[in-house]
Amino acid sequence: RIYEQYFSLIQQAAETGIFDIIAHPDLVKKFGFTLERDLTPLYEETARVFKQANVCAEVNTAGLRYPAGEIYPSLAMLEILHRYDVPVTLGSDAHTPEQVGCDLKNTLQLVKAVGYSEIAFFEQRKRRMIRI
Repeated sequence: RIYEQYFSLIQQAAETGIFDIIAHPDLVKKFGFTLERDLTPLYEETARVFKQANVCAEVNTAGLRYPAGEIYPSLAMLEILHRYDVPVTLGSDAHTPEQVGCDLKNTLQLVKAVGYSEIAFFEQRKRRMIRI
């Protein structure tokens, strides 16, 4: 139930129109608790909402430093976001100077491998896309 509530809340956040980016869209997995069931329906509904709300999803490397052991969002969710044509941006979620840019090079390669050819960045809340 916690996963359903979490994804419902980030969908609601996207729909408000307040946000340009939804950061670490599957943070609920941070401490390594995963469900045995298929999360594809939750990922697809979230991607549909993100696309309709015109928000960008952050691909965040911080999960690599936590028990989750993978980026936020997971590869499975990232593939679905790509299929729904949801733009992505990158972040390292640095809390210390040493963490700035941590694992971005490998994550960028993963984003490309999924099929993205550009990533988003923002200037005064205006989305710009840059080829990768």
